[in-house]
Amino acid sequence: MKAMVRKRLPFQFIADDHRQRATLAKRIPAMKKKTMELSTLCDISVLLISIGGGNNRIETLPEN
Repeated sequence: MKAMVRKRLPFQFIADDHRQRATLAKRIPAMKKKTMELSTLCDISVLLISIGGGNNRIETLPEN
């Protein structure tokens, strides 16, 4: 019996503001984690800058 695999959806613009904010809220922590993993695995300095969200806030990694 084959395992059920979720079909990959094409990337497209999310027009609904609520869905945009929800997606961003879920993806930002994952991007920060992947950035730190890359830094550790490759022994490099990394900088992640996120500009946007509901109130155009700026987030950086590392925090300072």
